[in-house]
Amino acid sequence: MIDYEKFRLALTHLERQLDYSDTKAQHALTLTEPFLRDAIRLYQTLSRQTWR
Repeated sequence: MIDYEKFRLALTHLERQLDYSDTKAQHALTLTEPFLRDAIRLYQTLSRQTWR
């Protein structure tokens, strides 16, 4: 079996275990803005350039 097929079979198994709850999705979305702010701040600190 080629590597892709092995990976796809493993992924299919994981997909069956995923929880697609609205609560978890909303929680992930609320973390997006703070994550982006931190990522931009880190970029500016490391590159010494302003984010545009």
